[in-house]
Amino acid sequence: MEHKLILVKNFLPKELYQSIYDIVTSIDFNWNIKDYNNPKIKLNPNSKQGEYHFVHMIINHELKDKSETGLYILNTLANNIVKYFKKPISVSRARVNLFTNQHKQIPLSYHKDVSDKGWWTMLYYLENSNGYTQFYKTEEKVKSVANSALFFKANIKHRTLLHTDVPLRRNVNINFKMEEE
Repeated sequence: MEHKLILVKNFLPKELYQSIYDIVTSIDFNWNIKDYNNPKIKLNPNSKQGEYHFVHMIINHELKDKSETGLYILNTLANNIVKYFKKPISVSRARVNLFTNQHKQIPLSYHKDVSDKGWWTMLYYLENSNGYTQFYKTEEKVKSVANSALFFKANIKHRTLLHTDVPLRRNVNINFKMEEE
């Protein structure tokens, strides 16, 4: 399988990046804990004891966050994905992730966002940090740089390496399929 990473720096114009950043860092933006060891929500069978992060689910096969801010984040990023690839897309999942500083660079477990072929993942980074996204086969690392978008096939195993240099690391994760024209 082809392992192709596409990294786009300055993915959004500054004012759009800033508007999403301001929404996500607002006191009014709600977070839910994703405890990997809770058997009711265990999505990754490779999870280790103590792994967790916070999630704000926007869409998971159906719209979860019908708020103006959730739709703004989704529509802004989806419209720019369409503009970048010059193809319409359909989104199956969109969420905002928040990772806390654990004071050492802990690798979380490898996972695939979608097992089926034909799906893509976009990770849109909201902060500069020394946290990374790492890929299983190549061990390639992509550093978290604000306003950068990383695209890759959603069935490629990858993981988060936690940061140590800032209090919080946030990104938007969108799983999408490009429509054939």
